[in-house]
Amino acid sequence: MNFPERAMTFFNKIRFELWGIVGGAIVLAGMFLSQIGFTGLADEPYSMLNHFVSELGISVAEGAWLFNSSLIVGGAILAVFLLGTGFYGGNRAAKIGAIVGVYAAISTCFVGVFTADFLAGHSVAAMGFFFGGMIAVLVFTISIGIQKEGQVKIPKKIVYPGLVVIGIFAAFLIYIFSIPRGAFSEGENPLIPLITERPAIWAMPILEWAAILGVVAWMVVVAAIILKNKPRAAN
Repeated sequence: MNFPERAMTFFNKIRFELWGIVGGAIVLAGMFLSQIGFTGLADEPYSMLNHFVSELGISVAEGAWLFNSSLIVGGAILAVFLLGTGFYGGNRAAKIGAIVGVYAAISTCFVGVFTADFLAGHSVAAMGFFFGGMIAVLVFTISIGIQKEGQVKIPKKIVYPGLVVIGIFAAFLIYIFSIPRGAFSEGENPLIPLITERPAIWAMPILEWAAILGVVAWMVVVAAIILKNKPRAAN
């Protein structure tokens, strides 16, 4: 038995697809539950329409411990799922996607470690997640699309939601890097603006939320499909 076969035996034994569902649920629960009782710098409640995701993890946020812990734990669990999915997919693109996906998942953990209170480390971790997540979904989507007839393990129709997630990631990153330098005052950051006045509806955090929710939902859906189809694929 060669290394890929031994690795797949291991990931089958630990039910890697369940790790994807559990990891995604932990991240989602942390992001939504930590909004309860949130009070911002202007004593305002949290709104996904004008607050960035990482603001849930800053020191003044009541649920910061829950948010940051969910990223650390959920990110680590999702790394196992993504690595297992790479071996499950079998082709070279799936393995490359797994490597990039693990990088994005580890970056997620570090977003929880280096909160927005530590801006330099946080920015590096956040960009690692956004770029890594976009590239991982892109490569996994390619790996799904190029599956040979008779060897399809993940339905090719999953290519379409993958393309949607990639498009949202790209839109968010283009938006971020299109902001002119100097548009924000000293001490502010376009990703994590700790400001007391903000628009009621702000495109940048909306796109950020869409990208994060999109990629987590994509992973949970893929994990659920593998959970359903794996026994038949093994026959």
